[in-house]
Amino acid sequence: IDAFEEKKDKGYFGIKTVVDEPGHEVEETKDGKKRKVWHPARVHMEVTKHKDEYDVMKAEADKAYEVLREKGRYEPTDEQKVIMTYMEYAAEKFIKEAEKECYDTCELCGRQIGTDYSPRITTKGWIRYICEKCDAKIKEDAEKRKAELDKGK
Repeated sequence: IDAFEEKKDKGYFGIKTVVDEPGHEVEETKDGKKRKVWHPARVHMEVTKHKDEYDVMKAEADKAYEVLREKGRYEPTDEQKVIMTYMEYAAEKFIKEAEKECYDTCELCGRQIGTDYSPRITTKGWIRYICEKCDAKIKEDAEKRKAELDKGK
């Protein structure tokens, strides 16, 4: 592992980042509202020198890391700790954005809610995010079912 990491750090393998598509912002319209959405860059790593040796050493290092993880003796480098911290931060950010998007979207019809045009309905029991139209439809369906059950008695 150390030999592989040392060669990587010294540039022996000539690893470079290739940008497939740069990050860009797109303006999208949803339910008549415009919003800007950021699309992150798509990149991949490319080995430009000693690729065969890199593939062999990487495979061996991956196996060694797996053994260390299984035995509980894996101690990440400072650089890996920084990367893991960043990844945890990024994941937390994406989760918060997804939760906000869920909070602002009707679960049933997908309309944007939480605006004067389409207010969010507060539900009881299990938390649901629905618009007024879907709330009215649910209540109407419940009344129909209740009427049908009452007829059957």
